[in-house]
Amino acid sequence: MQRSITDTIKYVGVNDHEIDLFEGQYVVPNGMAYNSYAIIDYKTAIFDTVDARFTHEWLDNIESALEGRKPDYLVVQHMEPDHSANIVNFMNVYPNATIVASKKAFDMMQNFFGQAFEDRRRIVGEGDELLLGAHTLTFVTAPMVHWPEVLMTYDATDKVLFSADGFGKFGANDVEDPEGWDCEARRYYFGIVGKFGAQAQKLLKAFEKSVLENALRRHGGNRSAAGRELGVSPRMMNYRINRCGARV
Repeated sequence: MQRSITDTIKYVGVNDHEIDLFEGQYVVPNGMAYNSYAIIDYKTAIFDTVDARFTHEWLDNIESALEGRKPDYLVVQHMEPDHSANIVNFMNVYPNATIVASKKAFDMMQNFFGQAFEDRRRIVGEGDELLLGAHTLTFVTAPMVHWPEVLMTYDATDKVLFSADGFGKFGANDVEDPEGWDCEARRYYFGIVGKFGAQAQKLLKAFEKSVLENALRRHGGNRSAAGRELGVSPRMMNYRINRCGARV
């Protein structure tokens, strides 16, 4: 399945209508989606892979979205198999790509796949940035939301948060849920992330601080200019900076 999120962000994930229990315990009458995205800029980045049963469909989606271009980066935010199962397959198809992930994620790749891609990797952590062209990606560490290696990624250009497993939902993306989107999103959060609620709150505060500090740094500490980039009024910008203790 491929569709546009913005002019330069494409959805390249897949839908699973065969699954009846997600992670062996959550009933999913509307199936499940394994989300993956492509940012198409001067350099291109793919976010996460998909379940092992959908390798060819996912790779076809990437090829279609990139229209003949090759991806420069594979951003691995989470190492559960529905996110990571196709890392090796991706790197076999695109050997010149660089994997971007946390140090813990690369340690897990060594355990999962017998290799940690030392010659084709970039380790990132809290507040690190990756420039694709017009898009600047900011990484926020999200330990125990809900695994220890998790990263989330903020795209400052389109103001999109790629949230790994933090804020997902049950259900395939091509099924219209009669109860609305939010019902299955709540059930997902309660079941999978809810017990890590304290970590999720800590993450959101750290995320806000990181985004504000990076925006301020890009504008030489000018709060008004940073606020315009983020779409935040001067009054709200000052409030948020003071609330989270952001500094340049």
